[in-house]
Amino acid sequence: MRNERWASWTCTVGWAVQGIYNKGSEISSINSLARSPDSSSLATVDEFGFVNLFKNPCPVETAIYNKSTGHSREVSNLGFTQNSTGS
Repeated sequence: MRNERWASWTCTVGWAVQGIYNKGSEISSINSLARSPDSSSLATVDEFGFVNLFKNPCPVETAIYNKSTGHSREVSNLGFTQNSTGS
């Protein structure tokens, strides 16, 4: 199913999201995942209060990502806004 084109992606497991986990991390540490509307990015939130932004797809174990803080506690969900105007 690697080449299947899905309308959205929120599953924290699968070929395209293998790289969202750091070495030694557990699957349960990622609370939510969302793919951007243009399919270029993946964002995750975790039990440590971080929001992480990856390129999509992210199939490699040591994927490069941007980590953002701003939450003092566990983040439970996230999503991208739909922006059809391009602004």
